Amino acid sequence: MKKLVIILFMLLLVKAAFAQLNADGGPNVFVGSLGIHQTFMNNQPFNSWALSNYNKKFYQATGGQVELSYFDKQFDYGLHISGYGSFITAYAYIGKRLTPVHSKISSYLNLDFGDLAFDRSDIVPPGYVRTPDQQGKDLKLEYGMNYMGLTTTNFLNSMNFHFGKHKKISFNTGFYATVAYNVFNDRYWKYGYDDNANSTTDGDGGVNIPFNSVTIHNIPLLNRFFVEAGIFAGIGN
Repeated sequence: MKKLVIILFMLLLVKAAFAQLNADGGPNVFVGSLGIHQTFMNNQPFNSWALSNYNKKFYQATGGQVELSYFDKQFDYGLHISGYGSFITAYAYIGKRLTPVHSKISSYLNLDFGDLAFDRSDIVPPGYVRTPDQQGKDLKLEYGMNYMGLTTTNFLNSMNFHFGKHKKISFNTGFYATVAYNVFNDRYWKYGYDDNANSTTDGDGGVNIPFNSVTIHNIPLLNRFFVEAGIFAGIGN
């Protein structure tokens, strides 16, 4: 997650560097939104493995999402987190407006840089023997992969309105769809524990807890490709 925040910060720096290009008009708006989403991901090899070994099958059920976005006249930038149960996706993005300013639908096409994670504490790799430092620890199985994606975000302007003093606060609704792919081929399963005894604090006061783990090679990897779609409502300044 921390690296996604760094990416978002860098994207905002790029925006600031080109601010003069957008100084001739258009709103500069921060929007915080909540919504629901559905992820579509074919994980048949992993589900067959989980069903055979643990009588479990993992679905990507409808889940929640949160997003913080910044919009100027032609571009948008943001951080998006969505998930349900064991699956979580998080990405930073930069995008370009596709529709005219006063159109009925405001559409943006975004380039995403994200991470998909999956973790379970009730799955033990078959035949796994704990290492000496893992004795007595609460172990969990973690999956991770980085990805790039394209997202179309669409605001339904006919359903948006302003309120508050001087009507400076906006209520926004819309929908989005994402296609994503693991272009880096960096997928992995790891099994281990959160090493709280060796946690560190960074300059911003955040606590970093290392995940002391070993890489597991005998579990089918999740699909490199997935699709996500959702609806949202948010408040802007």
